[in-house]
Parts: sequence; C-alpha cells; structure tokens
Amino acid sequence: METTLSTLRSQAGGPKPGFSPASGPVSGSRRFNVRGRPPLIVILPSLLVSLILLAPLVYLVIRASDAGVDAFEMLTRARTLHIFKNTVLLAAAVVATSIIIAVPLAWLTSRTDLPGRTFWASAAVLPLVVPSYVGAMTIVAAIGPRGLLQEILSGPFGVERLRRSMVFSALGLPFLSSRFPMSFSM
Repeated sequence: METTLSTLRSQAGGPKPGFSPASGPVSGSRRFNVRGRPPLIVILPSLLVSLILLAPLVYLVIRASDAGVDAFEMLTRARTLHIFKNTVLLAAAVVATSIIIAVPLAWLTSRTDLPGRTFWASAAVLPLVVPSYVGAMTIVAAIGPRGLLQEILSGPFGVERLRRSMVFSALGLPFLSSRFPMSFSM
C-alpha cells in the first residue's frame, strides 16, 4: 500500500491538497485580497463614528469664527493662560506619576522572581475595571479630610481632621488622576 505525501499531511493535520496558506484555497473558491481596501461594511460605520466624533470640534470652530477679534482677546487673557498652564502642569504630573508607579511595577512583575508575581500583575490592572470617578471617590473617602485614615488616627493620636492638601492639592490630584495600569499594561 503506497502512502502519498498528501495522505500523510491530511492524517497529521497539515495543509490539505489544493490549499495555499498564503492565499487560502487555490482553486474553486473566492480569493480575498489581504492587502486591499477593507470591505464597505467596515468603512461606512467607521466614517459615521468619525463624523460624530468630529462634530463638537466643528461646532467649536464655527462658534469661534463668529466671535471675531474678541476670541483672540479672550484666549490671551491672563486668567485663560493661567488655566491652560495649570492644565498642562496637571497633565505632565499625571503622566510622571503614572510612569513612576507603572514602570517599576512592570519591571518587578516581568523581570524578577517576585513572590506572587501573577497576583501583582493581575492586581495592577484592576483599576482599569473600576471607573475613574469611583476610584477617586474611594481614595477621597479613605484619605480625605474626614476619611477612614482620619478615623484610625483619631483614637491613638487625637487627629480631628486631616489637611485638605493631602488629596486636593498639586500633589494629590495627579495621584488621584493617574491611571498607572494603562502604562503598566503596555
């Protein structure tokens, strides 16, 4: 009994005769262009979502063009520039805080023999599951002026109220806003 190469391949689960892995079935069926344009059923919803996302930006441009010279004066006011500076500083502090937390955590869980490595890797991305406002409210409830930490410290140390600057300051806001799991998971 003679065994052919195609019989051995089909028994071993390999490619079937008449099949080319690069292009699918060679004869008798429709070929798909791997590098071509995506199908219309993908393009149309994508364009619709893009238009919906661009609508607020288009509205802002139209409203700003109606303001004329007053828009430039409003954008260069001292208060507007101060708010813009604070926003940029907060964004930079959040990025720095996220990197400071995420990079060592990623290194510890991937490059060392940390006990419970899989637990720490899983626990590090759990804040992605919790909405940001719930996480922020939890932290405020824990270390806010009249939070859980204050209750713990009130008995032995007589602390009646923690300083607001622990949470609502230039140091506390980046910590509350940082989403270090995003940096960790990359």
